[in-house]
Amino acid sequence: MADRRVLMGIITGAHGVRGEVRVKSFTAEPKAIAGYGPLEDEGGARRFALAVRGAVKGVLIARLDGITDRNAAERLKGTRLYLPRAALPEPGEDEFYHLFELYAAESNCEYRSEAVRHLLEKHYRPQGRALRRCHARDFLKQLRNYCTYNDLPLEMRAEYIDTVSRSFNFFAGFGAVQ
Repeated sequence: MADRRVLMGIITGAHGVRGEVRVKSFTAEPKAIAGYGPLEDEGGARRFALAVRGAVKGVLIARLDGITDRNAAERLKGTRLYLPRAALPEPGEDEFYHLFELYAAESNCEYRSEAVRHLLEKHYRPQGRALRRCHARDFLKQLRNYCTYNDLPLEMRAEYIDTVSRSFNFFAGFGAVQ
């Protein structure tokens, strides 16, 4: 189950006597943790809606539905807060470019932003395909396989991108946005 969820934060302790908790957020903007909707504990048995009240010394002060006193808040210390991966918003184009840059470096493939632009202009926008975080990783794996099989240098080139997109039916199952 954990592989289908993202760790968003951890409850570090109680704050005050009215059931508020201290939360260490792992989101880029710490207060954004409350905007993703209910979070789950590690086992997925409990769900928590967070309402951020403030921030103190690198942690957020938050209220959780159903937690009304300090004792209940203290029992949650150490609780990891997860979000189902499917609840994450789709990446924007800037993040999509960045993901390709990261995975290209991991794959020992020179990153070329113009190649990603070509991919978006030819294989995403015309078909109305949604951007997904896994696409950069999966596409570069297919590109590596194509280059290896054809004894080509591993490069992000428009003609390779077109071939991988067509020949490997890379987008099967990633239908257009409805």
